[in-house]
Amino acid sequence: MAITKSKYNSLLKNIGSTIETGRNNALLALNKQILLTYWDIGKHIVEFEQYGKQRAEYGVQWWRELSKDLKLRHGKGFGLSNLQYMRLFYIKYPKFKVPGIYQTSGKSSKLLSLKNQMSGKLTWSLYSELLGVSDDIASAFFYTPV
Repeated sequence: MAITKSKYNSLLKNIGSTIETGRNNALLALNKQILLTYWDIGKHIVEFEQYGKQRAEYGVQWWRELSKDLKLRHGKGFGLSNLQYMRLFYIKYPKFKVPGIYQTSGKSSKLLSLKNQMSGKLTWSLYSELLGVSDDIASAFFYTPV
């Protein structure tokens, strides 16, 4: 079987397409994992703030220390405002769940699907912008909880 220029170009095109698809899928998976991680961080912060109570006590000044310690241990991305957005992310989107975790409603449990809960195309920076929008209808355009 002779290798023609046409067959070679087809091979090159197919491999290029496979590479691009793989890269795009990896970026989507990474983006989803970042969002899940930041939502979980927000959950940890809210639970810490509330000490198991229904509402948080205000005036506790541990935010700056948390930000500083996280940046020292884990690098950039954990500034005070970003941590506050993670907290708000958890509060504003309470049904944003990791696949495999069940939400119980009455007698039935339902597996929450990440695919149905968030747009995988929105990055953390876009969610951060949405968190700054006071109009819930506008921000709900991009996010529809289950």
